[in-house]
Amino acid sequence: MLTKDDVLREIRRTAAENGGVAPGKTAFFAATGIRESDWSGRWWTTWSAAVREAGLEPQRMNPRLPDEPVLDAAARIVRKLGRFPTAAEIRFECNADPTLPSHNTFRRFDGLVGLRTRLRSFAAERGLTDVVAALPYHEGETIPDSAMRFIAILFVLMLSESAAANVLPCGGKPARTYDDDPAPVRYAAQTGRLLLGVGLGVPIGLALAVVGVPIGAATGPLWIQQDHAVAEGALWGICPGLLTMGAFADLGYYLFGGPAYAISRVIRVQESHESANSAVPADAARAPRG
Repeated sequence: MLTKDDVLREIRRTAAENGGVAPGKTAFFAATGIRESDWSGRWWTTWSAAVREAGLEPQRMNPRLPDEPVLDAAARIVRKLGRFPTAAEIRFECNADPTLPSHNTFRRFDGLVGLRTRLRSFAAERGLTDVVAALPYHEGETIPDSAMRFIAILFVLMLSESAAANVLPCGGKPARTYDDDPAPVRYAAQTGRLLLGVGLGVPIGLALAVVGVPIGAATGPLWIQQDHAVAEGALWGICPGLLTMGAFADLGYYLFGGPAYAISRVIRVQESHESANSAVPADAARAPRG
C-alpha cells in the first residue's frame, strides 16, 4: 500500500535523476506511475507542498517574455526565410533553434495577421529594412484573423439558412407567396422553386464554390491565417454559390407560380360569370305570372 513516505522518497529519487530539480507532477507520474489522485487530498493539497516537504524547491513557471525579444525572434525567422512564415514554419524553426522562444509565444499578437502588423512596426522602428521589405503591406491585414474568421463563418451560416429556406419546399416565404391560393398554383410555384433552385442553382453554386477555392488560397493570406487560407478562403467562393442557389429558387417560384396564379384567376372569373348568368333564369322562373 502506498504511503506518504513512499511518495516523498520517489520525489527525492526522481529529483536526483533530474540534476537535483524536482519534476512536475505530470513528469513524476510518467516516471513513477503514482497518480495525482494517490496523494492529492490525502497528504497534500498541491504538488508544490509535496515537493517542499521532500526538502526540495518546486519548479517555477517561466516569466512572460516581453514583446521585444519575441518580435526580435520573429524578425530572425523572417530574415532566414526571406518572407513571413506560416504557423507550421514558426513551429519548425522554434523546435530546431533552442535560442528561439516557444512557438506558442507568438500567439500573443492575435494570430499571424496581428504578428505581421506588429513585426512590421517593430522592424521599421529599428531600421530593419530587409525585414520590412519581406513584409509587404496588405490592405485589411490589421483586422485580427479571429475576427475575420468569425465574420466569415457567421456570413456563411446566414446565407446557408437563406438558401436552404428558398430551395426546400417547406422553406421561407418570398415577399409574395401563393400559400393561400388553390393547390395547382401552390404546386406550380414549389415545382419551379425545386427545378430552378436545385436544377440550375446547385450546379452553378457548386461551380462558384470550386472556383472560390484557388481564389481563397491566393487571397486568404491577405485576410486570415496563412495555414488556413484554402479552407477559410473558400468561404468567398461558397458565399456566391449559396446566393446563386437562393436567387434561382426565388426566380423559379415566381416564373412557375405567377402564370399558374394568372390562369387560376381567369378560371375563377369565368366561373363567377357563369354562376351569375345561371342564377338569372332561375329567379325569373320563380317570379309570379300576371
